[in-house]
This record gives sequence, structure tokens and C-alpha cells, in this order.
Amino acid sequence: MYLRVLFVVIALCLSFYLGYKLGVSDSKPRLSTNTISTSNSDTHESALGITQTHEVATDALDTPANALETNALEVDELIETQNNTNISNDIVDLFSELISLQHSSSDYRLYGSKIDEIRQRLIDNPTDIAIISEHFETLATDSNESYVIVSILQGLPDKQGVNALTQLALQSLDYSNEKGNQQFLEIVGRTGLTNESITNGLKNIALYGELSEQRLYALDMLMPFQLTQNENQAVLAQLSQMQLSNEDQGKANYLFGQTLRFSDSQSRTELALNTLQDDSIDINRQSIVLDFIELGQIEKSQATKETLFALARSQGHPLQENAIKVLVSSFDINQEEYQELLTFDGIELPVLR
Repeated sequence: MYLRVLFVVIALCLSFYLGYKLGVSDSKPRLSTNTISTSNSDTHESALGITQTHEVATDALDTPANALETNALEVDELIETQNNTNISNDIVDLFSELISLQHSSSDYRLYGSKIDEIRQRLIDNPTDIAIISEHFETLATDSNESYVIVSILQGLPDKQGVNALTQLALQSLDYSNEKGNQQFLEIVGRTGLTNESITNGLKNIALYGELSEQRLYALDMLMPFQLTQNENQAVLAQLSQMQLSNEDQGKANYLFGQTLRFSDSQSRTELALNTLQDDSIDINRQSIVLDFIELGQIEKSQATKETLFALARSQGHPLQENAIKVLVSSFDINQEEYQELLTFDGIELPVLR
């Protein structure tokens, strides 16, 4: 009986266990062949899509690289052009405002403040110097505006202005262009620029310039020691020819003064004495000689002293008093000579010491 009960219990346990296993197996999802096939197809297409997308993305990065770089450069150039245009407008506009103030305002502080503002802009932005120089070239050489620009540039520190003016002057220099040469002469004349290039420019105009006025203007800014002996002789020949062909007495006297300046010491002294001794020569020309003697440009020889005394003894001569003053100030005279000079009426002499 006990055995029968045991077998029943064992049978029930086996029945329960088999039923549990079958239930778990039936609860798992089952995939059909069609479903698996579709899934695999979708997966393949997705993978293909990803691959194609990668290829397109790669092409997008690789193919337009040069184009992107070109576009970037074009953008940079456009920005730079716009910036330069703005700078140009700004500095030229500032200068125009300054000129307007010059004509419309009596407030010199406001005018000076505007000059300082422009100078600071030129210091901070070297490009502005080139722009204002270009603007200068559009102006008339003798205009007020051109004088103002030169003055502003001269006030720049650290040779910025000197370098800018030198460059502007040399750019203007053109031996075949009268306007360019005149602008060069005006800049040099206003600023006193000196360097080898400037000197050579002056010499070339003085020797080979087509206009006599420009040749003389250039000669005014040259010193005799800057010329070679041959160049000096060429200058003297030109001056002599100009004097002979010039009917204007004032101009002829000016040419005479230049001749004295570029002559050597001996020739200059001979020319001076001949001029003082010739009563037919214009008084103004003789006065030029007295000026040269007083400045020490004529040899203070005994011959020169005697010539001056002869002029001092010429009662009523327009240059009598001038000759006496030059004698007292520039020559060694003794007590006897001094007393003689005192005998001339109406002439006050310094006390001889």
C-alpha cells in the first residue's frame, strides 16, 4: 500500500515537471522565415545606406576643399578691401573736416585738436600715410591744402614724416614733367629735406631742367660744395648766359648774386671789386656785394678795404653809409682811419675799441 502511494506521488511530480517545461517552451516568441529574411534585407539596406552616406560625406569633405579655401581667401580680400576703403574715406574725410574748420571756425583749439587727431591716425595706421600722400598728389602744388598736408607730415615722430615726405618728393620727380618737378621743388623747399637722392634731383633740375625758373629754384637749394668742379662750371656758364639775355634788372641782379655764390674765392673777390669800382653798375647790385663782404664771403684783403674806403669818401653816394658800416664791423681799422670816417656828416659810428 505504501509503495502504491509512493508511485502515485512520483507520477504526479513527473507530470508537474513535464507540464512546466512544455509551458516555458511555448511562451518563447518564434520568428518565421519570412520575418528573418525581411529583417536581414533591411539590415543590409541600412548598412548600404550608411556606407553611401559615409561616401557622400567623405566626398563633401574632400572634393570642395580647394573651393572652400578659395572662398575663404576671397572673403578675406573683400574684408581687407572694405577696410581699406573705410580707412581711405576716414582719413580723407578727417582732412576735409580740418580744411572746413580752417575756413569756418576761429577756434584754434578745435583746429589744433583736429590736426592732433589726424596725426595720431597716421601714427597708428601707416597705411593712412600712403593714402594721404595719394590725396596730396591730386591737389594743386601751391594750394593751401597741400601746405597743410606737408605741415602735418612734418609733425610725425620717429622720421615717419621725413620718410613719407622724401618718398613723396622722389615719386614726384620726373625730369620730363614740369608739374612733377615743380612739386618736387616745392616739397624740398618747404621742408628742407636733405639726402643724396634729393641732392641729385636738385642738381639734375639745376643743370638740365627745361624751365629756367625751375633751374634757379633748384640752384637756390644747393650749396657750392655739393657740386663737382665740372658741374660748377656748367652752372656758372648758364648764369652768365641768363644775365646776358635777361632785360629785367631785378632778375639780372639775382643772377649776379648766384654767380658770386658759385664762383671760387678768387673769382668772387675780383667780380665783387670790379662791381664796386664801376659807377655805371646798378646800386642794387653793388649792395649785394656789400652784403657778401659783411657775411665773410669776400676776401677781406687790403684791396677790398681800399675799395670800400673809396666808396665811403664818395659824398652823397647812396651806399656811402653802408660802406662805412661794413668797414667798421668787418675790417681792422686804426684810430686815424676811424677819425676820418667820423668826419662824414650825418653818419653815426659805433665806438672803436
